[in-house]
Order: sequence, then C-alpha cells, then structure tokens
Amino acid sequence: MIALLFCFVTLYIFYILDRKVKIKWVFKMRATKIKMMSGCSNSNDLLEIDEIYLEGCTNPGFFKKAIVHDHVKAYPGSIQVNMSPYPNVIDAISINHEKYVKSSPDSTTKDNLLSLPRV
Repeated sequence: MIALLFCFVTLYIFYILDRKVKIKWVFKMRATKIKMMSGCSNSNDLLEIDEIYLEGCTNPGFFKKAIVHDHVKAYPGSIQVNMSPYPNVIDAISINHEKYVKSSPDSTTKDNLLSLPRV
C-alpha cells in the first residue's frame, strides 16, 4: 500500500513538473513582423531581412537581425515565429559570415519568417 502511494505521489509530482514545463513554453517571445532592407520589400531571401519585431519581452519592438541572432544563439528556443506551427527562430551564418536568423525547418517550402507581415 505504501509503495502504491509512493508511486502515485511520484507520478503526480512528474505531472506537476510537466505542467510547469508546458506553461514555461507558453511565455516565449514571438516574432510577429519583419522589415526588409531598403529596395528588397518583395524579396524572399532571409539575408535581406533587416529587422524583426518581437513581442512577449519587456521592450517589444523591432530588433536588427544580428541582435536576434546573438539572442537565439545564447538562448535557443526562446523565440518562435508567430505562425502555426510556431517554429523556433534559430541562428545562422551566411557564406560571407553575415549573421542572420531563420525558422526551424517544417513542412512548408518557404521559411516561416518570410511569411510574416512586412512593414
């Protein structure tokens, strides 16, 4: 009887911990829109994204892609694209050593960041 009670309490604790982990994921920052470089408003090249608008942080607003790159490199999984299936924003480096970001791969053919509204 005591062993069964211990097992139940252990499962309940794991359930509580699992719920806390899920709640933690709800409070991620979201990339909600993008600004392209001057003259590139219709481009579908990730390298031509100039700034990304982030919400869910203490100072929402546009951030240069290099700043976002450094953040997601230091804190992987902390920013998601605000579009289903809500992929993570991940860091990348171009062949010319330029810092940029992209979304983690999913079933779409176009990167989800490029599908965000443009300003």
